[in-house]
Amino acid sequence: MRQAARNARNAAVVALCLSMTAGCTLLDAFSAPREEADVTPQIRSVRAETVAVRQIEEPIHITADVESSIQFDVEPKISGTVETLHKKLGDTVEEGEPIAQLSSEEVNLAYEQALAAVDQANSALRTARQELSVSRQELAAEIRKMEIRLNELQRQHNKVRNDYDSGLATKEDVDRSASELESYRQDLELARKRLQSLNQSDRMAELENRLADAELALQLRSEALEQLTIKAPVGGVITQLTLIEGMMVREGVPVGRIEQVDPVRIVAYLNEEGAQYVRGKAELKYVLPGGEEQGQAPVSYLSSIPDPERNAYVLELTVPNRDGRLKPGMKVAVELSEEAELSALAVPQYAVLEEGSRRYVFVIEDDIVRKREVKTGRSTPSYYEVLSGVSEGESIAITGVNALTDGERVIVERSGKEGQAE
Repeated sequence: MRQAARNARNAAVVALCLSMTAGCTLLDAFSAPREEADVTPQIRSVRAETVAVRQIEEPIHITADVESSIQFDVEPKISGTVETLHKKLGDTVEEGEPIAQLSSEEVNLAYEQALAAVDQANSALRTARQELSVSRQELAAEIRKMEIRLNELQRQHNKVRNDYDSGLATKEDVDRSASELESYRQDLELARKRLQSLNQSDRMAELENRLADAELALQLRSEALEQLTIKAPVGGVITQLTLIEGMMVREGVPVGRIEQVDPVRIVAYLNEEGAQYVRGKAELKYVLPGGEEQGQAPVSYLSSIPDPERNAYVLELTVPNRDGRLKPGMKVAVELSEEAELSALAVPQYAVLEEGSRRYVFVIEDDIVRKREVKTGRSTPSYYEVLSGVSEGESIAITGVNALTDGERVIVERSGKEGQAE
């Protein structure tokens, strides 16, 4: 028993010695590196990213309506009954193309009467001209005979005067001959005046005026007859048409509508922010449903004050539409922002050190970090827009920025996101 107790004490002493030896060894192992750290400073390793232009905002777009550029009512120019329909709702028409044909007994009767009046006036004028021509010919022939007779009387009067001078005739013979000659001369002058009056006949002028009035009346009746054809006032698409064969229509009462679809208008209503994006821009991008087709259209109108009914600014784009792909009533998306407005120079938010109201980044120059103040603007969940402080292409630290100090040397690791857009 004593021997066993002695052996147990010896074992405990040996174990205690071994424990003290091991403890000293571990203490030396931990203390040795601490002494080295005090001698050699540790260089931090940081990840870096290049300052680049990134998308800061999502595209701003608004839904807009496609509307016709001009709308025209189709109105009959005369009352009548619909006899034939040439076009139907939805048809495309050219300016002046027939849409429907009307009939009117009153208009037809007035035309026939006007036509008959012209025929009568023409006939009367033709007859009068023929009669006048005959009268002129007869009177002209009579005047020629009278001129011949006047010349004979003149020769006879000359002979009587010669005989009187020779004593072969009396003074009474001379006076009688002179009186006969003068009387015939007056008759010839009257005949000539009658011929001149025939050339300036009031009767002919009256008949010509009557014919002109009849022709004018016929023209008006012809126009009324043409107005029985309802024609398209402008080229476009028929969007309304209430005509039915057999129905009565009244002059000036709309029976349809034509909308001009080349060009068309794209109309949108904007809030203040949207209007601010559009002001100063000459054209905007629009996208058709499905997103496959798009185009650029000039800004034709942007109201300077909000529309009081909608409390919004009115935006209108004018779009050529020869192929007819844009139809009134269609919805399209209009992009108010341009790509350049959506992107800006940016740095990661986790690379920015905030001290009070100021913000800083650590710019890496030859493995030395330089603390530099930056001014920031817009932001995304991950990035700040940089207004000033850094330039595109510079490298900045994006890890451990809270522990870095200005002028500290670092080991640079490049970020996997470098050069990628947000």
